[in-house]
Amino acid sequence: MVLAAAMVAHRLLVIFYGSVPIDLEEAYYSSWRDTLDWGYYSKPPLLPYSLYLVTSVFGETYIALKLFSLCLYTLSAVFVGMLGGDLFGKRLGLISAVVFLSLPFVAVLSFAATTDAPLVLFWASGIWVFNKALSDKRVIYWLILGLIGGFGMLSKFTFALLPVGILCFLTLSKHRQVFFEKGLWLSLVTAVIVWMPNLLWMSDHNWITLAHTKDISGVTDSVINFDTATQFLAEQFVVFGPLTMGATLAALFALRSTNSSKNMLLLCVSLPLLLTIVIQSFRSDANMNWAVPSYIGLTLLASVMANKQIVFLFLLLFSNLAISSTIIHYDFLTKDMVFERKLHTDPFYRQRGWEELGEKTSKLLVDFPNAKLLSSDRDILAYLRFHQKSSPKPKVALWKPDGKWTSQYAIHQNISQSPDGEFIWLSREKLSNSELSHFVTHSEMGEVSVDLVGRKPKVLFAYMVADFKGY
Repeated sequence: MVLAAAMVAHRLLVIFYGSVPIDLEEAYYSSWRDTLDWGYYSKPPLLPYSLYLVTSVFGETYIALKLFSLCLYTLSAVFVGMLGGDLFGKRLGLISAVVFLSLPFVAVLSFAATTDAPLVLFWASGIWVFNKALSDKRVIYWLILGLIGGFGMLSKFTFALLPVGILCFLTLSKHRQVFFEKGLWLSLVTAVIVWMPNLLWMSDHNWITLAHTKDISGVTDSVINFDTATQFLAEQFVVFGPLTMGATLAALFALRSTNSSKNMLLLCVSLPLLLTIVIQSFRSDANMNWAVPSYIGLTLLASVMANKQIVFLFLLLFSNLAISSTIIHYDFLTKDMVFERKLHTDPFYRQRGWEELGEKTSKLLVDFPNAKLLSSDRDILAYLRFHQKSSPKPKVALWKPDGKWTSQYAIHQNISQSPDGEFIWLSREKLSNSELSHFVTHSEMGEVSVDLVGRKPKVLFAYMVADFKGY
């Protein structure tokens, strides 16, 4: 418990010292608070609503977003510990919670308010409640499981593979009679009711979220790509920790134990997602975080194995914390090093410079306080909007002549939907006279740039435009 408290305290200090920059997805999701809806282009609505509530109370700030994420992952560790305690005893429960907190993906994602935070929480709590429902037999647990299932689907559609795993476990285990009891079906109906508003929204928007999910998954690709699969599998040793992965693999070779039913549960709630993403990685790029909920169950298997050798357990924890600390404190560790910063050598490569660009853009807004930020680039709008010091943040508008839905901004914030007023148009390239002629008035405001260590400066071109005449 002391180690767990120390890890959480360290992460709090990192947040308050601002060591981990705001990620694109955080800035993007936070901006959805301006268009609250039952669905969004790329994700279900739970995270935007959660961020709306948090930022309404604490302000749309760096600390508010980071603390929100840290709280969710810490609570997830509590559920992992409770599940481990119920399955293997109190000692293993505590060890499992500590191991889970030490995992590199938990340590790093604790600083990112993305959809993975509620997904992991509902995944962990869902397994715990399901196990309680099997042992306690009370209907209330099935009802709670249904609520968790509904909110899980409102978090991220990846959650659908947890019910698949639960059904696999019920089919393969001695609990098949549950299929003939009302609890399971009450849980299913409750989950669908909670998820229903998002389903109705998608049906009214051409199922755009599911279409986007299919596109990024690469399921329509026919080419087998061993390079992307190899990269994804290698990344999992970083995400989960090499020694944690080793302990898990050792556990898989030793499943002929007296706790076979418990092991089967942990495998069934882990492997459907993990295998799905591994298969997907052979067809297209798979983000290294896509399989992280599967490591909740596998953490328990690894903890049981590591507990047999206390020295190995300490080495596992040290290894995990060393990996995550190297990432989190990358700037401090490399501050005196001179080398070219690239995507694969700088964990914060994509986030560099946006805060400084936001501060410089805010100076442009001083004389035009009611102006909206305009761009054809989602990243520019999300980052620069968040890094404005004003409260509330400025509105955004998207330049999208073809009208296609390729981001959330294209659905509600195409400039054609709100053409009047002033806009500060920011672009990575200089704009042509033909583009500027779509406005009643326009003028150049110059460059907005920031120098970056070990790489080219980040430069944007700014223009003041007013009263959009149409595409």
